Amino acid sequence: MKIHLLFCIFLAGIFVVIPTEAYSEKLDYVLQGFGYGVLENTVAKISIQANLTQAEKNKPITFQNGQAVLGDGVHPITDLKVTFLQNQRSIKLVAMIDDGISINIAGRLAASNQHDSIFQVRGNIDEKNSSDKVYYFLSLKQIIKSQSEKTGHDVLIEKQVMPRQKKELTMEVNHIFRNYWNENYKVFVKVFDKSINPRPNFDDYFGTLNGIQINVTLANLDGTSKYAFGGVTKNNGYWEGSQYLPENISKPGKYNVTVVATRGDDVTSKSLTMFLIGTPSNRVTITNGTAS
Repeated sequence: MKIHLLFCIFLAGIFVVIPTEAYSEKLDYVLQGFGYGVLENTVAKISIQANLTQAEKNKPITFQNGQAVLGDGVHPITDLKVTFLQNQRSIKLVAMIDDGISINIAGRLAASNQHDSIFQVRGNIDEKNSSDKVYYFLSLKQIIKSQSEKTGHDVLIEKQVMPRQKKELTMEVNHIFRNYWNENYKVFVKVFDKSINPRPNFDDYFGTLNGIQINVTLANLDGTSKYAFGGVTKNNGYWEGSQYLPENISKPGKYNVTVVATRGDDVTSKSLTMFLIGTPSNRVTITNGTAS
């Protein structure tokens, strides 16, 4: 799988540090990261999750297992190393993925309090002879599990930062408003992930979604002329469809157009108005500036 990552937002990571009690030296962590990138010319969500262990404070952190999600693909992580530098004011992370891809990111401390640290990070995604610069949002969640002397039970201390959001569709639609017999009515659709690009313009490429089902219905006001057509978005969330309007069969006048985008339980729609003139365009004449 060829991966091209062109990220257009900076990466801010959050690493949560909770001090251990004297009676428990071993530290267990869950590291989670989330972001966005352009995978094969499509903006998609990416994430990383790994289980880590530290024998005791100030000792190296050991990788146990994990996975990375790049778009719709899930890839096991074969190795991961986390290193803190400059008295934990800098972080470096290197992850190896099963397809020979490596994630190399590093950054400096941006903010911190008693338990949490935030790093602004950037780096590369490397595959064979290609290397792409990356800038994205990364959230790291750390979980420490210790044995309570009072209860004898495990106590789980968890700090949740930046929960995953459900993908929600939004759509921009253009079409030809005025049409003639024996021509194709055309509609142009572009679908976006609302969580990435909540107020898109039709010409935007940021947050576009491929593989979205588009259904168009076209009907005049009395329902005597009805058409339905559709397809699937591709090439940066774009789809274009058309419907032929035959002479003396398609009734002239106003038509209601409904465009629906669907993926699973996510649905969004838009309503438009189209007007059909009951004559072929090649028979339209201009008299004193007026078409007849």
